[in-house]
Amino acid sequence: MNSVPNAPTNLFLGLPGTPEFSASSVDEESISICPLLTPSPSTANFHHPLAINSISGYERQLSPSSEDTEISTLPASLAAASDFPDLDGSSKKTKSNADRLLDNGGLEGSSSSSSCSVMQDSTASAQLLNYLSLSADPSSQEKGAIKAAQLLGLSKSAQEYSFVNWNWTAIRKWCFWGVMSLTVACVCVIIGYMTTIPRRCDPPRAWYQGSLIYQLFPPSFQDSDANGIGDLKGVTSRISYFEKLGAKGIRLSYIYPTQLYPEYYDRVLNLTQIDKNIGDFDDFRVLVDTLHSRNISIILDIPLYPYFDELKVRPREEWEDKEIVKHVIVNNHILVNAQNKTRTFGPDRGEITDILTFWLNIGVDGFYLHGLEHFVNDDKFIAQVLEWRNEMSRYKQAFDKILICSEDVINHIEELTISEAEYKLDVIMKSFDLINVKVDPFTEGTESIKHKLDRLQNGIIYSKPTFPWVYWTSGDIHTRRLASKAPYGNLSLAAILTTMVLPGTTGIFYGDEIALVDINDPDDERVDIKHAHHLGPMHWSDTLRGVGFSQGGMLPWLPISRAKLPLSSTNIIAAMSSFRDSNPGIYMKAIWKNQQILPSASIRYIDDKVITIERAYPRRHTYLLLANLGETSVTRDLSSHYYGGDVVLDTSLSPMRYVTFHKTKLVPGQVLLSKLDK
Repeated sequence: MNSVPNAPTNLFLGLPGTPEFSASSVDEESISICPLLTPSPSTANFHHPLAINSISGYERQLSPSSEDTEISTLPASLAAASDFPDLDGSSKKTKSNADRLLDNGGLEGSSSSSSCSVMQDSTASAQLLNYLSLSADPSSQEKGAIKAAQLLGLSKSAQEYSFVNWNWTAIRKWCFWGVMSLTVACVCVIIGYMTTIPRRCDPPRAWYQGSLIYQLFPPSFQDSDANGIGDLKGVTSRISYFEKLGAKGIRLSYIYPTQLYPEYYDRVLNLTQIDKNIGDFDDFRVLVDTLHSRNISIILDIPLYPYFDELKVRPREEWEDKEIVKHVIVNNHILVNAQNKTRTFGPDRGEITDILTFWLNIGVDGFYLHGLEHFVNDDKFIAQVLEWRNEMSRYKQAFDKILICSEDVINHIEELTISEAEYKLDVIMKSFDLINVKVDPFTEGTESIKHKLDRLQNGIIYSKPTFPWVYWTSGDIHTRRLASKAPYGNLSLAAILTTMVLPGTTGIFYGDEIALVDINDPDDERVDIKHAHHLGPMHWSDTLRGVGFSQGGMLPWLPISRAKLPLSSTNIIAAMSSFRDSNPGIYMKAIWKNQQILPSASIRYIDDKVITIERAYPRRHTYLLLANLGETSVTRDLSSHYYGGDVVLDTSLSPMRYVTFHKTKLVPGQVLLSKLDK
């Protein structure tokens, strides 16, 4: 290639005379690109990413047909006037950019093969000029000169951005109050969630499990119409008393019509009727609705054995024309369907099922089936028990429907053969909800409580968690008054408190909480109703002549018997019931751990007068009941078993708040409940 002397060997474009475009004002990035325009004699080969054939760097720079995007798109304003040496080493000052551009509308150079030839290409010139941003210079436009070149990419002024004109004051306020509102909302949600979290994590239970059931005989409870006989309206008027005691269920005994009611209450004529002396079905429905509104269930006693046994022994000609009973027995079976009953439910439906259905439709929540043990040998015993359970399962509105039977049923079944007893026991365990166990420390002795507790905890009832709970009672309509067996009134109260600490459900017979005794009949004037001597009227006042049973001074149907304790003693029952309901260590029947049922009650010390019952539950405090069921004061050293504990309840009303068991003195009937030290 021929080179012309004095021709510039480097190409640099620029507009001299403008201060902002002088060499000193060119940014570093533009200067770093300028050496690319220098015709370096290097023979290194460049490999363009898009090139197919590699061309030497020097030839590519001098070739007018080659297009280097880096050169063609270089802004002219980046080219500042400068002196470049020739190829022969001489130095000459090049022309300014303005002179070169104004010279015949092209770029000036002394050789067609010089580096200026690349700027003579129309495509390269267009790309170079399009990269310029020409300022509006009126003087230049009048002379026809080219506008002064400016670099692109300069920042806009602050006013040219739209977000600058936003209402930032309002935006800041909205953001602040939005964040504050969100924070307050989160705090409210957290507080609301914390208030709904239960304070205690007690194990769930049904209404009849570990609760208190109060049993009463309506004719002796409260008289509302001044006829000397208690009635259903009187029971309704005393619902606040049930709530005070903490009762979850009310058990009504013998409300059915008899030939002479209430003296011969057990000679039932109809199990689906109410004796008119105590009210009608309207009164009964009011009682049921009122109890349910107070979260209290109602249970009825169904005397199977007295009722059906009476029918079986009487000759047919005696009752066929006179009997008003709707439920009749065929072939001496109480559990088969009768053909002449007034209501039919199907060919295989039993009589007892009809009775249960009748009362379930009125709102009854449970039944105590008296005398069921007399029919364990019946051929249809299993089928009928399952039918009762299925019928009860159909009624589950608000309250679970329950079946109760005596432990005598289990005792009678265990006397059968092993194969027969096993199946029947399984049916009883799956069909009944409570098994009644009676406790009588004054007749059977204090140690009988331990024997019964050990037998039950090692028996079938405690073999599975779904099996029935134990229903502990110390008084009943079929036995003498608890206070009549004990020499002191405090002893009957101590017996009740003892049963309330036993694992399971507790039952109280009306009047036992005030140590009501049997009526006094020294001259045997009422020997004909001796079976009802324990059913004296309930006391509702300690001062009134009629003890508040009947209005208007009417004499009750039985003489008023004596109560050994004042009505204020019921406060102790209420306190124990309230404490029991809030502590699973006392109301739970057992501990379910590692797929096994473990006893939660133990008796470490017992003698003929003193009994200790220890109740424990996982992750809860252990409680100890110490009771003196004897007639004299005693002192016991229990330090080998227990050290001490905080007093929770003391029937002696002692101010002592902490007790040690080194030498513990107990008066007759005193009960001490303490929370043991860990």
